[in-house]
Amino acid sequence: MQDSNDGNEKDRRYAKEIKTLVRLFGESINEEELQNKIAYHNGNVELVIKDIVQQFVEKESINLSFLSFYLSKKKKTDKLEAERKSKNKLENVEQVIINLFHLFVSGYQIYFYLFK
Repeated sequence: MQDSNDGNEKDRRYAKEIKTLVRLFGESINEEELQNKIAYHNGNVELVIKDIVQQFVEKESINLSFLSFYLSKKKKTDKLEAERKSKNKLENVEQVIINLFHLFVSGYQIYFYLFK
């Protein structure tokens, strides 16, 4: 019973701070997490703000690292795809030349056979 009263007392004691922090950070952090942080920092709003901002900076840093990694992989993939397409075009040109050569040889053979 005493624990329940202590929890309610802490909630009421930090109600203004939590309300202020909810306004400041909006939906980017939930109220329960704010309550835990404010209790951890003994109601010191400045430390809670620093803690949350640091958390956001670290998260953003991870996101930027992932984005950088993704873009570098995408650039390599795009380059390989372009090289593959170029190689396919060359192979197609080669095949056309070979087919024309065969056609020419066949035509020559027919001509030679007919007009011998």
